[in-house]
Amino acid sequence: MLEPVCPSCKNNLVSGEDKYDCKICNRTYPIVFGIPDFRLDDPFFFTKEKEATAVSELTRDFHGKSYADLVEERFEKNIPEDLRAKYVNSWLRAVERNKSLLDTAERLCSEYNYNHDNSRDLLALDVGCGTGGMVVALSSKYGNVVGFDVSMESLIYAKKLLEENKCNNVKIFCSGINSLPFPDNSFDVVSASNVIEHIQDQRGAIEEIHRVQKTGGIFFSDIPNRYTLKKEPHVNIRFVGFLPRRLAHKYVMFRRNRSYEGYNLPSYYDIINLFEPTYGVDNLKVRSFYEITDAIKKFLNIRFKHTSAIRRIGSFFCHYFFVIARNG
Repeated sequence: MLEPVCPSCKNNLVSGEDKYDCKICNRTYPIVFGIPDFRLDDPFFFTKEKEATAVSELTRDFHGKSYADLVEERFEKNIPEDLRAKYVNSWLRAVERNKSLLDTAERLCSEYNYNHDNSRDLLALDVGCGTGGMVVALSSKYGNVVGFDVSMESLIYAKKLLEENKCNNVKIFCSGINSLPFPDNSFDVVSASNVIEHIQDQRGAIEEIHRVQKTGGIFFSDIPNRYTLKKEPHVNIRFVGFLPRRLAHKYVMFRRNRSYEGYNLPSYYDIINLFEPTYGVDNLKVRSFYEITDAIKKFLNIRFKHTSAIRRIGSFFCHYFFVIARNG
């Protein structure tokens, strides 16, 4: 299994019972409940004090309750009930959903003739693993899996989910996306499910992901579309993406009494401009997924089945994108 390096200077670390030390830049990285914390900066969307309280409460209940119980009892309650139910359901169905996404990635890689072997010798990375749904899915197909997230609280849930699914070939770390604690050319497969839209420096994140991919390695990600005609998946409101970004936060706060800061859903052309400079045209594939009603789908198939312009317009309003990018 891959050993972490210092996220700051990328040199080897000295491991101890409760910390990692870098002798080059004199940094110390604590190990919290068995999870190394390699964050160089505090996340902008929560405080370390608030996180420490949540982690303390989670670890207290960790051995006495199931993953489902922890989610049901502890998930944020001061949000609209329909939104809370949506999030809780998503967390509880995370493994099932991510296995389906992994199947989609493998189908598209085969379609594009990308070398995407399911060998147990391959090493996979899940970017922004959250509560662990994708790392569980990856662990059944790849010999070794690494997951990381910027939220230590989410990783405590992930640790519980991994324990319940008996995933013994997975390591999880707490880290920011722009300074990963991994050497260059480390991973054969990199996934990022519903992550890109949460990142502030998206270009820097893509370059860092590319750095840790092996030559010939595959990156895949599902990304919600800013201009979807369906409800925005994070706040369950329609047409949020059509507002200027500076007004979207105020609108969501008015409708949901919930912050929309930190959400940066891309459009089709945003994705092209984000990935192409790093991966190039030939190594980037973007597929649009619609999730439209059967009636609309039937109408489009009858009227515009062979019209590329209509399909291109459809990409602008699809529900989400599936990105496949190969390193070299």
